[in-house]
Amino acid sequence: MPGFLKRPKFWVVLLLVLWLASVMYANARQSSVTFYLLPGLSFPIDQLAIIGASALFGVLVTLAVQHQWRRWRAQRKAAAAAPSPPGGASSSTGA
Repeated sequence: MPGFLKRPKFWVVLLLVLWLASVMYANARQSSVTFYLLPGLSFPIDQLAIIGASALFGVLVTLAVQHQWRRWRAQRKAAAAAPSPPGGASSSTGA
């Protein structure tokens, strides 16, 4: 038996993928939804397209947040690693 079959993570991911596939298959057979953009301006959209666009939007937002989070942490680490001025004096000139 391969090692990856012994890990619970594999089975959880497999169940999630199968569930997602069943949801997408069930919604692919459904009728379209009428989207009203403006009064008098409407067009039909398939439910599968709505699900796909929502998933894509979620993935892109998640990647953008992770990217910003890493940049923010890298900037904080760089600021903490910066050497302090000699003598412990601050760079501000206060009276």
